[in-house]
Amino acid sequence: FWNRGFHQEADFGEATFEDRVDFSNAIFHAEAKFWHAQISADCEFAEAIFESEAQFERFNCTGEANMINTQFEALAMFRNCEFGASVDFSTQSEYTDRRTTETPSETVFSDRVVFSESQFHSQTAFSDVMFAANSEFEATVFSGAATFDHSEFMSQTSFQNATFRSECSFAGCQFVSGIAVRKDGSFTTTFFEPPILRDADLSGVDFRDAPLSEAILSNADLTDATLQGADLSYTQLEGALLNRSNCFNVNFTGAALNGSVFGDAQINDQTEFGFDDTGRIGIHGFCIYDQRYTGHKSRANDHPNRDQAAIATYLAIENLAAENGLSQLQGQAFVRRQGVRRQQERRRIANTDDLLDRIRALLSWGLDTASWA
Repeated sequence: FWNRGFHQEADFGEATFEDRVDFSNAIFHAEAKFWHAQISADCEFAEAIFESEAQFERFNCTGEANMINTQFEALAMFRNCEFGASVDFSTQSEYTDRRTTETPSETVFSDRVVFSESQFHSQTAFSDVMFAANSEFEATVFSGAATFDHSEFMSQTSFQNATFRSECSFAGCQFVSGIAVRKDGSFTTTFFEPPILRDADLSGVDFRDAPLSEAILSNADLTDATLQGADLSYTQLEGALLNRSNCFNVNFTGAALNGSVFGDAQINDQTEFGFDDTGRIGIHGFCIYDQRYTGHKSRANDHPNRDQAAIATYLAIENLAAENGLSQLQGQAFVRRQGVRRQQERRRIANTDDLLDRIRALLSWGLDTASWA
């Protein structure tokens, strides 16, 4: 079926294919029906165009599914589908079909797309995809790695009750109208591995009570986000924008916060930064850049200038605490910042002493040599 034009309704409903099926470069001018279709091998839809509704409900493909650079101009219904091997809906600008020399397109869902209650048993890719209308991944199960890097979600997006059993990445994604991960007052999206959300536009997102420990959120835009009660312990938040975000009761213990911009973020006396009243050395005593920190290890421990990162982090927490009238937290951060400076000074003096000792030894060796001569 490669490069074929379907001018009438294409009805493959309940069809069974034992061998590889190739619909790449096909154009469906009318409705395309693949509901309940069973494919026991690979299927190819690369650079196909669906000008009318694409009905794939309860579609089952045992082999690999190639949907690269496919365009869906109307409703795309993939509810209750099952994909046994890898699936690729990504845009790939370098992709060139060996049988055509036409300029590659991009993957676009121009209308509503529904993947709810579907199962992806292997690796799944939706990178650089344009979701122009509502997109639904409710109760979808991703058993393999799922990648949505640099995709644009221009309308309402829902991952309510979705499950990610392996690594998932939303690096550089834009969620223009937010992302729904809560239902009936609870956070319902399940991550078996910490999600990757670096550089993502998550402004206005509702992550209340979100279990996001160790998530990668560096350089993410969380402006106006609701993070109340979220577990952000040991997260990578370097360079993240948290202006006007609600951080009441958030756990930031062990989070990498160097370069984070809190701006007018709101915190309360239940917002946790991993300090304690005794200031004892240990997992709850210091920020993760502090040389005295002995807790959970992360990439922050490899920071090229941990002292400066620690000072900047403590100062940011001081200012944030002052803005929110939390004098105790402000004092805790101040004492720790001063402690880092004292450590710097001790090391500087020790290094100076070492240098002087080396100079004295060199001079002594020179004198001894001259005396022997």
